[in-house]
Amino acid sequence: MRRVTVRLPFPVLRAVSWPVAVLLYGLFVVPGEAGRRHGRKRLASLPLQAYRGNPLHTLWLDTFDRLSAPVEHRFMWATLEPWFTGLTVHHADEESGWHVVVEKPSPTSPPETGG
Repeated sequence: MRRVTVRLPFPVLRAVSWPVAVLLYGLFVVPGEAGRRHGRKRLASLPLQAYRGNPLHTLWLDTFDRLSAPVEHRFMWATLEPWFTGLTVHHADEESGWHVVVEKPSPTSPPETGG
């Protein structure tokens, strides 16, 4: 799809992005939020969780961004994990781009010298 969309003029792409965003919002965001609220694990686990609680406009803008960018790289955690060597990874998820929470070890104090 991106082979076509990256060549579209922006006004046309904005118009194309709207029904795509509406479809994604209706299929994933709304049922996922309902599942979260009512304890339905299967629905709550639907993708696009980052858009829950956000207006449809947010998903529309992100859809436009994704369809307009000529280059996009997707990474698996196995590829990214070595980038965090020496850090404590507290959380990593790939919901809408990678979100990784890490902690850098505190530097050790220099040895005290007598004086």
